[in-house]
Amino acid sequence: MENKQIDILDLVLVIAKHKKIIILGTLFVSIIAIIYSLVCPITWTSSSSFLPVSESSSNSVFGSSLLGLSSSFLDSNETESDYYLNIMYSRTFSEDIIRNFDLINKFKLEYPDTLTQMYYAIRSLKENVVEISIDNSTGMILVSVETDDKNLSTEIANYYVQQIDNYNRTTRITKGKEQRQFLEKRIHEVEAKIEILANALKEYQEENNILSLDKQTSALIQSYSSLVSDKLAVDIQNEYLENFYPTNSPMIENIKQKKAILEKKILDFENSMLDGSKYVLSLSSIPELSLNYQDLILRLGIQKKVYEYLYPQYEAAKISEVKDLSTIEIVDVAVNAGQRTKPRRAKICIISFIISIIFFTVLSFIIEKVELIFNDKHKKEKLNEIKRNFSFKS
Repeated sequence: MENKQIDILDLVLVIAKHKKIIILGTLFVSIIAIIYSLVCPITWTSSSSFLPVSESSSNSVFGSSLLGLSSSFLDSNETESDYYLNIMYSRTFSEDIIRNFDLINKFKLEYPDTLTQMYYAIRSLKENVVEISIDNSTGMILVSVETDDKNLSTEIANYYVQQIDNYNRTTRITKGKEQRQFLEKRIHEVEAKIEILANALKEYQEENNILSLDKQTSALIQSYSSLVSDKLAVDIQNEYLENFYPTNSPMIENIKQKKAILEKKILDFENSMLDGSKYVLSLSSIPELSLNYQDLILRLGIQKKVYEYLYPQYEAAKISEVKDLSTIEIVDVAVNAGQRTKPRRAKICIISFIISIIFFTVLSFIIEKVELIFNDKHKKEKLNEIKRNFSFKS
């Protein structure tokens, strides 16, 4: 059996025979590539980057101490970097960028409906202009902006970082202020009640010359006082949660269950006494004066316990409010690009040149093969026979 080998000279001969096709075709494609690279719009890319600053959320003051709830309720699968990424890709954030830099006119969106204009502007911004990525190993966030104006690219990239910092300062940190105001209001109410009850107790002692009460009665009152103070603390927790969390939150459901249990215990405690009321213990064995005296002690003790309970939280909220730490650490500030991003003219020309040479060389061999087929009488007869067999003429 003879081994058929490709003769290099035959290949060179084919190339030489069809050199005009290869040269002219490659020249034509190269010229087209050069023209395209010259007329293609130039784009510039600027990038800025930042790191989220790890800081204890002001909510933890209430999550671990005031609310007495497991921190797992406040945990989230979303990392700080993901939080910033979602904020910067949000519709509100994107609309602010578009309005501030007049990108609707920049994109030449001429829809009559302003909502339609904004819709396509946001889509163009996210798909063609800005790219926000996260380095999973460091958590660093990179904001890259690509436009046909190097100054505009730099301004938009820096504006993203500035606005995310402003957003955190005005939204996240002000929660500490809201918590401080909430506690401050409650503390003022408790202080006023303590002052009134203290004066009433002093006047009652002076008027009736009361010095001491039976230890057993004091123990009963102390138990009841503890239940009521716990109930008031739960009411405060419930009020706070309803202000800052949705009604279907697991934390609100949990605190409501706790409130119901305390109310039942208080009711059972009151029913176990004769002529009991919410705050006054009217035991038949205790003289009228003693009961009135213990009622004042009870009320005053409840308010003092509530005050002791609230004040540390109030101080912690004040510390959280006055914290003035930056929410992000800027790693790189965007600067004007020194080299255009697109078009890469040399790359376009070189790739086009190589592809065109390969294409027209292969085309030359195909042409040569077709010519051989048509010049071979035996193969030409076969082609004619195939043509006759495929013909529908009788």
